[in-house]
Amino acid sequence: MTPSRVTVRRAAPTDEPFLRAVFADSKAEFFLLEPDVRDILLDMQYRGARRRIDAEHPNVERFVISFGGVDVGAMALDRSTGGTDILELSVTRTCRRQGIGTAALAEVLDGPMSTVVSVHDQASRRLYERLGFQVARESRGLLTLCCA
Repeated sequence: MTPSRVTVRRAAPTDEPFLRAVFADSKAEFFLLEPDVRDILLDMQYRGARRRIDAEHPNVERFVISFGGVDVGAMALDRSTGGTDILELSVTRTCRRQGIGTAALAEVLDGPMSTVVSVHDQASRRLYERLGFQVARESRGLLTLCCA
């Protein structure tokens, strides 16, 4: 993978269907459900997640990650805290483990950064630790990772 083929651009309103698709792609467990039930539950979760982030981070910036000119991921950041909070980072399943998430984060690494991941999400933890993030705290099954 050539990191220079990874680009990050600010999401536009027309990217909403793609952002929802990336969210859905990250919820593999839902694909066991009947399509009509799955779509309803995914839509509820997506809208709920968006509302929660918008309420807790009114200055959220959303981005689309592209690889070789094809949109393959999404990222949400809040840079209003004196550092950068990584609120979301997702690459579609078919494009994972190619360095795309690492390259996308390298585009925005600037000063202190933090994110929260599940203690069970070893792939995300490894990604952030490769970039110099360290566990700052663990609480209720979540790890807060920080990088100076």
